[in-house]
Amino acid sequence: MLSLIYLACLVPAFALTDIDIKCMANNEEHLSNDRLLGTWYIMYTFSFMGGVIPTTAYTNITITKPTAEDLQLFKDEYLAPGLPYSFEDNPVLSTKGQENGMLIGNNRAKFYVLKPNDGFLNPFGYEVQAYQFLTEKFVMHTPCPLRGNRRMLLSNDRHATVEEMERVIKNTRELNILERNRFCA
Repeated sequence: MLSLIYLACLVPAFALTDIDIKCMANNEEHLSNDRLLGTWYIMYTFSFMGGVIPTTAYTNITITKPTAEDLQLFKDEYLAPGLPYSFEDNPVLSTKGQENGMLIGNNRAKFYVLKPNDGFLNPFGYEVQAYQFLTEKFVMHTPCPLRGNRRMLLSNDRHATVEEMERVIKNTRELNILERNRFCA
C-alpha cells in the first residue's frame, strides 16, 4: 500500500480547473494563432480593483512561428501523457520581456505554456488565456486564472490614437466594467 502511495506521488497529474473549463467554454470561437503573429503593444490594463501603476513605456508582446528546435525544446520538457493541450495545435512563440512561452490552440481560448526552466512562475507550466479581436487593430487579452478581473487591451499599432482606443473600450462591455490604467503616453 505504501509503495502505491509513493508511486502516485511520482506520476504527474494534469487537470484543468473549473475556471479554465469555463473560460474555454466561453471562448470556443475559432481564432488561428496566425492572426496574432507580429508585435502587440499593451495599451491599457483593466482590473476589478485598479492598483496597476501606469507607465509611459510600451510593453510589447512579440508573437512568432517557432523553429523546429524551439518546438522540440517544449516537447522534450512538456510532452507527457494526459496534458490538456497538443503541440500539433497551431503553436506560436510569445515573448514579453523576460517571459517566454508558447501559445497553443485554434480557439480564442489558448494554452500558454511557459518556456522550459521558466516554470517557477507557474508550477503547472501552463495557463489558459483568451484572446478576442475587437477590431483588426485591437485585441482583448484575458488571463483566465484571474476570472476576468484583469484584462489588457493590445494593439498592433504602437501609435493608436486615444480616440480609437476610447471607441473600442466604449463598445466592449467587458472592458467598461473594469477600472483602467493606460500603459503608454
